[in-house]
Amino acid sequence: MNNAEAVEYIQQVFNMPSFSMAWDTIDQMYRGKKLGEDMTDDERVAEYANVNQQLRKYISSRQEQVMRHQSNFPAMLDEVAAIIAKADEYAPTRQQLMYNFMRDSWLIGLYNAILTVMMDDIEGTEVE
Repeated sequence: MNNAEAVEYIQQVFNMPSFSMAWDTIDQMYRGKKLGEDMTDDERVAEYANVNQQLRKYISSRQEQVMRHQSNFPAMLDEVAAIIAKADEYAPTRQQLMYNFMRDSWLIGLYNAILTVMMDDIEGTEVE
């Protein structure tokens, strides 16, 4: 995989689906954590939309920060590790807790994508 292909592979992690496309993922996360079972449909839509919007803003704000290292994958990995280390874990509300879970899941996915590219470079194999 050449550098441009590697950058494109990592860039895909920043492509967030629309709210309607993210609905199932958000709903599974809530149900898996047994949170929000008492919400009405309207409350659920509003809360899921807020969590999704927060996550989209967060991902957008991290894109430039991480991708500025696109020719240096170890520096990119270090940047993501620093972001993870600084991530706020305090969650005073159910909505903030779910946002934290989704943010952390996304960060781990980003970290793994960069690691995959680096391993591909070391091993000379193709990323699937």
